[in-house]
Amino acid sequence: MALATNKILLENAASNSAGAYFQAVTYTVLPSATTTIDAGVFLVVAGASNVTVEAAVSAGSYSTILASGVGGVIISDGTNVRFKNFVGTTGVPVVLEINEGAAASGTYA
Repeated sequence: MALATNKILLENAASNSAGAYFQAVTYTVLPSATTTIDAGVFLVVAGASNVTVEAAVSAGSYSTILASGVGGVIISDGTNVRFKNFVGTTGVPVVLEINEGAAASGTYA
């Protein structure tokens, strides 16, 4: 996570390809449940209307930091930030993670 924002940007590198800045990450949040967000830096794209992002403010107490259907940047320690689904249908938020060093498949000029 410490090197998450120190990247060489490659012109025209598409998401989820070698050398890309972003990688898509899939989180499935079951009805009326929570899912902890892995450690890292993430871009949450506005989308899932039934999922919020919460952060622990004290032991066992969480506050909403991103409302449902709203996008933003999330920095997670892997323990204290989570998605919360507040309705009876499964939520799948659209999440892009900063590529933290996936192996490159070639040489770039």
